[in-house]
Amino acid sequence: MRPMIAGAARGSPQENHREYIQCSGRGHRVSAASTRQLSDVVGLISPSTVTDRIPAPSTPHVRIREEMLGLMQALSEGIRIDRLMADQLSQISDRARLCGEGEMADGLLDVTRRHRVAELEGQGRLAALEARYAILFPDEP
Repeated sequence: MRPMIAGAARGSPQENHREYIQCSGRGHRVSAASTRQLSDVVGLISPSTVTDRIPAPSTPHVRIREEMLGLMQALSEGIRIDRLMADQLSQISDRARLCGEGEMADGLLDVTRRHRVAELEGQGRLAALEARYAILFPDEP
């Protein structure tokens, strides 16, 4: 299949043949006229227009850093909530036991344990995330 060549219909076959130039040794031919047209078009675009559209190289790193900080903050808040819930449920369980509601107290202690476990798991996740953050962003606080 022959490639379409811009400006091939102009002039005699001999003139067209003289206008063709070999492109990168692959056997593709591009007319000199179309090459001039491309250079004219490229010349219309200022370099600043092209570079304005290219994001800064640190943009993905800033986004990742912000997401990691947000996740660490959410984990810290979750740990705090699990700790408060466990403390409150433990106190309620003690009161229930004093009132003779042993079965309710046992159920509340079970929920208390789940919150304590969630607190410890959250602390582990937070420590792992902080370690990864320190590796990725050693100069950041």
